[in-house]
Amino acid sequence: MTASAHNPPPAQADWRDDEIDLIDLIQYLWAHKWLLISSGLIGGLIGVAIALTADPVYRAEAVLVAAEEESGRGLSALAGSLGGLAALGGIDVDEGDTKVDQGLTVLKSRVLLERFIKDRNLLPVLFADHWDEDNEDWTPDAADNPPSVRDGYKLFVKEILSSSRDSDTGVITVAVEWTDPRLAAQWANELVRRANETLRAVDIREAENNLAFLREELPKTSVVDVQQSIYSLIEAQIKAIMLANVREGYVFRVIDPAAAPEPDDYVRPRKLLIVILGGMLGGMLGLMFLGVRALARAVRERSQAEQ
Repeated sequence: MTASAHNPPPAQADWRDDEIDLIDLIQYLWAHKWLLISSGLIGGLIGVAIALTADPVYRAEAVLVAAEEESGRGLSALAGSLGGLAALGGIDVDEGDTKVDQGLTVLKSRVLLERFIKDRNLLPVLFADHWDEDNEDWTPDAADNPPSVRDGYKLFVKEILSSSRDSDTGVITVAVEWTDPRLAAQWANELVRRANETLRAVDIREAENNLAFLREELPKTSVVDVQQSIYSLIEAQIKAIMLANVREGYVFRVIDPAAAPEPDDYVRPRKLLIVILGGMLGGMLGLMFLGVRALARAVRERSQAEQ
Protein backbone atom coordinates (compact mmCIF):
# COMPACT_ATOMS: atom_id res chain seq x y z
CA MET A 1 0.00 0.00 0.00
CA THR A 2 1.41 3.31 -0.96
CA ALA A 3 2.22 6.09 1.43
CA SER A 4 -0.41 8.20 -0.18
CA ALA A 5 -3.05 5.69 0.81
CA HIS A 6 -2.03 5.89 4.47
CA ASN A 7 -1.80 9.69 4.41
CA PRO A 8 -4.43 11.05 2.06
CA PRO A 9 -4.04 14.70 1.21
CA PRO A 10 -6.22 17.02 3.23
CA ALA A 11 -9.49 17.86 1.54
CA GLN A 12 -9.53 21.35 0.00
CA ALA A 13 -11.91 23.77 1.63
CA ASP A 14 -15.14 24.13 -0.21
CA TRP A 15 -15.52 27.71 -1.49
CA ARG A 16 -19.12 27.58 -0.31
CA ASP A 17 -17.91 27.46 3.29
CA ASP A 18 -17.03 31.14 3.07
CA GLU A 19 -20.17 32.13 1.21
CA ILE A 20 -22.55 34.36 3.12
CA ASP A 21 -25.87 32.67 3.64
CA LEU A 22 -28.61 35.14 2.76
CA ILE A 23 -31.02 33.64 5.29
CA ASP A 24 -28.41 33.85 8.04
CA LEU A 25 -27.72 37.46 7.07
CA ILE A 26 -31.40 38.37 7.25
CA GLN A 27 -31.75 36.62 10.60
CA TYR A 28 -28.67 38.42 11.90
CA LEU A 29 -30.00 41.82 10.84
CA TRP A 30 -33.45 41.05 12.24
CA ALA A 31 -31.91 40.10 15.56
CA HIS A 32 -30.30 43.53 15.70
CA LYS A 33 -33.17 45.48 14.16
CA TRP A 34 -33.48 47.80 17.14
CA LEU A 35 -29.87 48.84 16.78
CA LEU A 36 -30.46 49.71 13.12
CA ILE A 37 -33.68 51.56 13.92
CA SER A 38 -31.99 53.46 16.73
CA SER A 39 -29.02 54.49 14.56
CA GLY A 40 -31.40 55.67 11.85
CA LEU A 41 -33.44 57.68 14.34
CA ILE A 42 -30.33 59.23 15.84
CA GLY A 43 -29.12 60.21 12.37
CA GLY A 44 -32.53 61.68 11.58
CA LEU A 45 -32.55 63.68 14.83
CA ILE A 46 -29.10 65.04 14.05
CA GLY A 47 -30.44 66.04 10.63
CA VAL A 48 -33.37 67.80 12.30
CA ALA A 49 -30.98 69.72 14.55
CA ILE A 50 -28.86 70.78 11.59
CA ALA A 51 -31.90 71.81 9.54
CA LEU A 52 -33.37 73.89 12.38
CA THR A 53 -30.14 75.66 13.35
CA ALA A 54 -28.81 76.40 9.85
CA ASP A 55 -29.32 79.97 8.64
CA PRO A 56 -31.75 80.13 5.70
CA VAL A 57 -30.24 81.37 2.45
CA TYR A 58 -32.40 83.46 0.11
CA ARG A 59 -32.02 83.97 -3.63
CA ALA A 60 -32.80 87.33 -5.25
CA GLU A 61 -32.81 87.48 -9.05
CA ALA A 62 -32.68 90.37 -11.49
CA VAL A 63 -33.90 89.63 -15.02
CA LEU A 64 -32.13 91.55 -17.78
CA VAL A 65 -31.85 91.80 -21.55
CA ALA A 66 -29.12 93.30 -23.69
CA ALA A 67 -29.57 96.99 -24.38
CA GLU A 68 -29.65 98.01 -28.04
CA GLU A 69 -26.27 98.90 -29.48
CA GLU A 70 -27.25 101.88 -31.62
CA SER A 71 -23.73 103.26 -31.76
CA GLY A 72 -22.32 99.88 -32.79
CA ARG A 73 -24.74 99.59 -35.70
CA GLY A 74 -23.93 103.12 -36.83
CA LEU A 75 -20.23 102.36 -36.96
CA SER A 76 -20.81 99.08 -38.79
CA ALA A 77 -22.59 100.96 -41.58
CA LEU A 78 -19.44 103.02 -42.14
CA ALA A 79 -17.00 100.13 -41.97
CA GLY A 80 -17.02 99.55 -45.74
CA SER A 81 -16.11 103.10 -46.59
CA LEU A 82 -13.39 103.67 -44.01
CA GLY A 83 -12.67 100.32 -42.37
CA GLY A 84 -8.90 100.79 -42.46
CA LEU A 85 -8.95 104.17 -40.77
CA ALA A 86 -11.49 102.96 -38.20
CA ALA A 87 -9.31 99.98 -37.34
CA LEU A 88 -6.26 102.22 -37.12
CA GLY A 89 -8.08 104.44 -34.66
CA GLY A 90 -9.14 101.49 -32.53
CA ILE A 91 -12.83 101.97 -33.37
CA ASP A 92 -14.84 98.78 -32.93
CA VAL A 93 -17.24 98.42 -35.84
CA ASP A 94 -18.61 94.96 -35.01
CA GLU A 95 -19.75 94.70 -31.42
CA GLY A 96 -22.60 92.18 -31.66
CA ASP A 97 -22.89 90.27 -28.40
CA THR A 98 -19.41 91.32 -27.33
CA LYS A 99 -20.76 94.11 -25.14
CA VAL A 100 -23.00 91.72 -23.22
CA ASP A 101 -20.11 89.29 -22.73
CA GLN A 102 -18.01 92.18 -21.46
CA GLY A 103 -20.79 93.17 -19.09
CA LEU A 104 -21.04 89.67 -17.61
CA THR A 105 -17.26 89.60 -17.20
CA VAL A 106 -17.21 93.02 -15.52
CA LEU A 107 -20.05 91.94 -13.24
CA LYS A 108 -17.82 89.29 -11.65
CA SER A 109 -14.54 91.12 -12.03
CA ARG A 110 -12.23 91.54 -9.07
CA VAL A 111 -12.05 95.32 -9.50
CA LEU A 112 -15.82 95.82 -9.43
CA LEU A 113 -16.51 93.43 -6.55
CA GLU A 114 -13.64 94.61 -4.37
CA ARG A 115 -14.71 98.23 -4.86
CA PHE A 116 -18.29 97.25 -4.04
CA ILE A 117 -17.17 95.51 -0.83
CA LYS A 118 -15.09 98.52 0.21
CA ASP A 119 -17.78 101.08 -0.57
CA ARG A 120 -20.43 99.15 1.35
CA ASN A 121 -18.05 98.05 4.15
CA LEU A 122 -19.26 94.48 3.70
CA LEU A 123 -16.45 92.52 5.35
CA PRO A 124 -18.19 92.50 8.78
CA VAL A 125 -21.37 91.34 7.02
CA LEU A 126 -19.74 88.68 4.89
CA PHE A 127 -17.72 87.29 7.79
CA ALA A 128 -20.17 87.95 10.61
CA ASP A 129 -19.00 84.84 12.51
CA HIS A 130 -15.65 86.56 13.06
CA TRP A 131 -17.01 90.04 13.81
CA ASP A 132 -17.69 91.40 17.29
CA GLU A 133 -20.53 93.90 16.93
CA ASP A 134 -20.23 95.19 20.50
CA ASN A 135 -16.57 96.13 20.14
CA GLU A 136 -16.80 96.75 16.38
CA ASP A 137 -13.71 94.68 15.80
CA TRP A 138 -12.71 91.19 14.74
CA THR A 139 -13.03 88.38 17.26
CA PRO A 140 -9.83 87.07 18.91
CA ASP A 141 -9.68 84.03 16.61
CA ALA A 142 -9.54 86.33 13.55
CA ALA A 143 -7.67 89.29 15.02
CA ASP A 144 -4.23 88.11 13.88
CA ASN A 145 -5.39 87.32 10.34
CA PRO A 146 -8.65 89.17 9.66
CA PRO A 147 -10.58 88.57 6.43
CA SER A 148 -9.39 90.74 3.58
CA VAL A 149 -11.19 92.36 0.68
CA ARG A 150 -9.74 89.63 -1.54
CA ASP A 151 -11.36 87.03 0.73
CA GLY A 152 -14.67 88.83 0.30
CA TYR A 153 -14.24 88.83 -3.49
CA LYS A 154 -13.58 85.08 -3.51
CA LEU A 155 -16.65 84.46 -1.35
CA PHE A 156 -18.80 86.52 -3.72
CA VAL A 157 -17.61 84.67 -6.81
CA LYS A 158 -17.82 81.17 -5.32
CA GLU A 159 -20.98 81.30 -3.20
CA ILE A 160 -22.96 84.53 -3.50
CA LEU A 161 -23.08 85.91 -7.06
CA SER A 162 -24.07 83.96 -10.16
CA SER A 163 -25.31 84.78 -13.64
CA SER A 164 -26.80 82.85 -16.54
CA ARG A 165 -27.88 83.62 -20.09
CA ASP A 166 -30.56 81.82 -22.08
CA SER A 167 -29.07 81.09 -25.48
CA ASP A 168 -32.51 80.98 -27.12
CA THR A 169 -34.14 84.12 -25.72
CA GLY A 170 -31.06 86.09 -24.69
CA VAL A 171 -32.57 86.71 -21.24
CA ILE A 172 -29.92 87.22 -18.58
CA THR A 173 -30.44 86.34 -14.92
CA VAL A 174 -28.22 87.78 -12.20
CA ALA A 175 -28.73 86.10 -8.84
CA VAL A 176 -27.43 86.81 -5.35
CA GLU A 177 -27.79 84.30 -2.53
CA TRP A 178 -27.50 85.53 1.04
CA THR A 179 -28.97 85.02 4.49
CA ASP A 180 -30.65 88.44 4.47
CA PRO A 181 -33.30 88.62 1.69
CA ARG A 182 -33.33 92.42 1.68
CA LEU A 183 -29.55 92.64 1.26
CA ALA A 184 -29.61 89.97 -1.44
CA ALA A 185 -32.00 92.06 -3.54
CA GLN A 186 -30.07 95.28 -2.91
CA TRP A 187 -26.76 93.71 -3.88
CA ALA A 188 -28.12 92.19 -7.09
CA ASN A 189 -29.60 95.48 -8.29
CA GLU A 190 -26.57 97.55 -7.34
CA LEU A 191 -24.08 95.18 -8.98
CA VAL A 192 -26.03 95.36 -12.23
CA ARG A 193 -26.03 99.15 -11.99
CA ARG A 194 -22.30 99.25 -11.30
CA ALA A 195 -21.55 96.96 -14.25
CA ASN A 196 -23.54 99.30 -16.50
CA GLU A 197 -21.78 102.38 -15.15
CA THR A 198 -18.32 100.80 -15.47
CA LEU A 199 -18.76 99.95 -19.14
CA ARG A 200 -20.45 103.30 -19.78
CA ALA A 201 -17.36 105.11 -18.48
CA VAL A 202 -15.02 102.88 -20.51
CA ASP A 203 -16.94 103.43 -23.75
CA ILE A 204 -17.19 107.19 -23.26
CA ARG A 205 -13.45 107.35 -22.70
CA GLU A 206 -12.79 105.25 -25.81
CA ALA A 207 -15.18 107.34 -27.92
CA GLU A 208 -13.46 110.53 -26.78
CA ASN A 209 -10.08 109.04 -27.75
CA ASN A 210 -11.52 108.06 -31.13
CA LEU A 211 -12.79 111.60 -31.64
CA ALA A 212 -9.38 113.03 -30.89
CA PHE A 213 -7.78 110.64 -33.40
CA LEU A 214 -10.30 111.41 -36.16
CA ARG A 215 -9.93 115.17 -35.70
CA GLU A 216 -6.17 114.81 -36.01
CA GLU A 217 -6.52 112.76 -39.20
CA LEU A 218 -9.02 115.09 -40.86
CA PRO A 219 -6.55 117.85 -41.87
CA LYS A 220 -4.10 115.26 -43.25
CA THR A 221 -6.24 114.37 -46.26
CA SER A 222 -7.60 116.44 -49.11
CA VAL A 223 -9.70 113.68 -50.64
CA VAL A 224 -13.31 114.75 -50.34
CA ASP A 225 -14.72 111.22 -50.02
CA VAL A 226 -12.30 110.37 -47.21
CA GLN A 227 -13.13 113.62 -45.45
CA GLN A 228 -16.83 112.86 -45.66
CA SER A 229 -16.21 109.40 -44.20
CA ILE A 230 -14.19 110.90 -41.36
CA TYR A 231 -16.98 113.39 -40.68
CA SER A 232 -19.44 110.48 -40.59
CA LEU A 233 -17.26 108.59 -38.10
CA ILE A 234 -16.95 111.71 -35.96
CA GLU A 235 -20.72 112.02 -36.00
CA ALA A 236 -21.06 108.36 -35.00
CA GLN A 237 -18.65 108.84 -32.08
CA ILE A 238 -20.53 111.91 -30.86
CA LYS A 239 -23.76 109.92 -31.09
CA ALA A 240 -22.16 107.07 -29.14
CA ILE A 241 -21.14 109.46 -26.36
CA MET A 242 -24.63 110.97 -26.29
CA LEU A 243 -26.31 107.55 -26.05
CA ALA A 244 -23.90 106.42 -23.35
CA ASN A 245 -24.75 109.47 -21.27
CA VAL A 246 -28.52 109.33 -21.63
CA ARG A 247 -29.27 105.59 -21.72
CA GLU A 248 -30.13 104.36 -18.21
CA GLY A 249 -29.50 100.69 -18.91
CA TYR A 250 -26.34 100.96 -20.94
CA VAL A 251 -25.41 97.29 -21.43
CA PHE A 252 -28.08 95.54 -19.38
CA ARG A 253 -31.67 96.72 -19.55
CA VAL A 254 -33.50 95.63 -16.41
CA ILE A 255 -36.79 93.87 -17.18
CA ASP A 256 -37.52 92.71 -13.66
CA PRO A 257 -35.38 94.11 -10.81
CA ALA A 258 -34.46 91.86 -7.91
CA ALA A 259 -36.96 91.89 -5.04
CA ALA A 260 -36.50 90.63 -1.50
CA PRO A 261 -37.89 87.06 -1.17
CA GLU A 262 -40.49 86.25 1.45
CA PRO A 263 -39.19 84.94 4.82
CA ASP A 264 -40.27 81.37 4.04
CA ASP A 265 -39.06 81.47 0.43
CA TYR A 266 -35.48 80.31 1.00
CA VAL A 267 -33.39 78.06 -1.23
CA ARG A 268 -31.29 76.48 1.52
CA PRO A 269 -31.32 74.48 3.70
CA ARG A 270 -33.64 71.82 2.24
CA LYS A 271 -34.80 70.63 5.62
CA LEU A 272 -36.67 67.48 4.61
CA LEU A 273 -33.76 66.31 2.48
CA ILE A 274 -31.32 66.88 5.34
CA VAL A 275 -33.48 64.83 7.73
CA ILE A 276 -33.83 61.98 5.21
CA LEU A 277 -30.11 61.94 4.47
CA GLY A 278 -29.35 62.02 8.20
CA GLY A 279 -31.57 58.99 8.79
CA MET A 280 -30.02 57.12 5.87
CA LEU A 281 -26.50 57.93 7.04
CA GLY A 282 -27.36 56.78 10.56
CA GLY A 283 -28.75 53.49 9.22
CA MET A 284 -25.64 52.93 7.08
CA LEU A 285 -23.38 53.50 10.06
CA GLY A 286 -25.45 50.96 12.00
CA LEU A 287 -25.01 48.43 9.19
CA MET A 288 -21.29 49.07 9.10
CA PHE A 289 -21.05 48.56 12.84
CA LEU A 290 -22.90 45.22 12.62
CA GLY A 291 -20.76 44.13 9.69
CA VAL A 292 -17.51 44.90 11.49
CA ARG A 293 -18.71 43.15 14.63
CA ALA A 294 -19.79 40.05 12.66
CA LEU A 295 -16.47 39.95 10.85
CA ALA A 296 -14.53 40.26 14.11
CA ARG A 297 -16.57 37.44 15.64
CA ALA A 298 -15.97 35.19 12.61
CA VAL A 299 -12.23 35.82 12.76
CA ARG A 300 -12.18 35.10 16.48
CA GLU A 301 -14.13 31.83 16.10
CA ARG A 302 -11.89 30.66 13.26
CA SER A 303 -8.81 31.43 15.31
CA GLN A 304 -10.17 29.44 18.24
CA ALA A 305 -11.05 26.51 15.93
CA GLU A 306 -7.53 26.39 14.51
CA GLN A 307 -6.09 26.27 18.03
